[in-house]
Amino acid sequence: MRKYRNRKSRKFRKSHKNRTRRNYKKMIGGETPSPISPNAKIPCCVCEEEFSRKTMLVPAACLKKHKERAHRICEHCWWNPDTGFAREDAEHGCPGCKKGLPLNPPLKPRKPSSDEIIEITDD
Repeated sequence: MRKYRNRKSRKFRKSHKNRTRRNYKKMIGGETPSPISPNAKIPCCVCEEEFSRKTMLVPAACLKKHKERAHRICEHCWWNPDTGFAREDAEHGCPGCKKGLPLNPPLKPRKPSSDEIIEITDD
């Protein structure tokens, strides 16, 4: 015969309390940074200079894991013939993840302009 944990037991209350506390932190935004514009300058995870987000490249492993918040590498650090990230003999893991750098903030949602909206209803 299997014993089921009673909802009033101490173990159940502790685990439920911890779960709700974690969810509350996520809900109030304690761990997520505020969104930024697509043209914002963010640091390169190799040289740590700031560049426009549009001009930077993203390691595939980091993009797959962290989506839009992935670490970015400037074009110079990516294509440098001596120490570049894209060289055949270079290790292709994300340097930002290896260094333990914080992830980039997410992008602000953009409202479409009136030119971009196509009305398809019949009047």
